[in-house]
Amino acid sequence: MAEESALLRQRAEAALAKLDVVDRTLVRECTMADRSLAEVARVIGLDYEQARCRLVKALAEWEDVAGARSRIASHAVPLRLSEAHGRQ
Repeated sequence: MAEESALLRQRAEAALAKLDVVDRTLVRECTMADRSLAEVARVIGLDYEQARCRLVKALAEWEDVAGARSRIASHAVPLRLSEAHGRQ
């Protein structure tokens, strides 16, 4: 079990590294650092809607590259999904 978790974390990090720097920042900060999307958008110079759209697309790409969605989700701090999908 610990080996599987380590492997999933490695796959998730490798997939994250393939994202554009802005998208990677959005995913990391909003999921792993538990910062609000509005806060991250402000820091990187995007308006909220631009950041939201990029985050939704980046999460889908990250999860597709890293493996099964449910396995990645179980090894990362959950995103505030209602926020990412437009409900602040």
